[in-house]
Amino acid sequence: MKLKYMGMLSLFLGVLLVISSYTILSTREYVTRNFHEDLVIDMNSSYSKCYYVYSGSLLNMTINSNGTIEFSIYSRDSSIVLEDRVIYSREAHRGLYNVSEEGVYCILFINNRLDRLIHVEYALDIYSWSIVEQYPLLSVSGFSIIVFSIIVLYYVFIRSYEVRGYTSVLEREDIVCKSKSLNKHECVIRLCREVSLNKFRDIVEYLKELKGYSRVRYLSENIVFLEKKGKLLTRRYEDKPRTLVISIKDNTITLNYIIPPLNASGSIDLKHIYEEVVEIKSLIDKDS
Repeated sequence: MKLKYMGMLSLFLGVLLVISSYTILSTREYVTRNFHEDLVIDMNSSYSKCYYVYSGSLLNMTINSNGTIEFSIYSRDSSIVLEDRVIYSREAHRGLYNVSEEGVYCILFINNRLDRLIHVEYALDIYSWSIVEQYPLLSVSGFSIIVFSIIVLYYVFIRSYEVRGYTSVLEREDIVCKSKSLNKHECVIRLCREVSLNKFRDIVEYLKELKGYSRVRYLSENIVFLEKKGKLLTRRYEDKPRTLVISIKDNTITLNYIIPPLNASGSIDLKHIYEEVVEIKSLIDKDS
């Protein structure tokens, strides 16, 4: 219970640090982004460039060209058009635009002339408010504490399940499965005869085809490494990533399961592992 309260207290402290860093201990500053382009637009062609703009920003644009050109500035994500006009030769155009909706805004120049290139020079200044943290390490510390508290609470949650009647050893006459730690488990199958290499390969193929182990690597002729990909932070054993090392010696098959700590459920996993090993033993008996 002390570990549970420590996790809850850490979570509260981490959230408090993050919120404080972004609210009380931060300031709003006016940030300016400046862009400048010097273009030559070919005959009967166009030029377009897009910028991400925050809501409440102010755009200040200056355009100079040596020929008549169509110009527009619009939102790529909606139907908002801030400007759509013709800029005549040698005209210095200046525009000031308020952006009410956040998104990507594009500028477009079109040269409809069929007889000449047009030189266009433009400058774009984007003014927007930005939240600046005075103590950025404070929010980093807050997020780290939040992650730590989640891990602690997840561990407490799993341990609470283990207390509810689950055991760390499951066995019958020919199979013994036991938990070596929260995420490591070992099962031993004892047979009345020696296990052949062909039978060993049949077990590996069974695990690949029916249990979803995709990566297989033989460390030797009687030791094989298998790996199954899965989801992170899932309670379903079938969806958990895990590795499995199987070895044979005389009439004994040893299976060592390792589940990533964040996915580990201790004795809950052992129950499903035991069921999987029983199926393997049934496969061996079936072909006897």
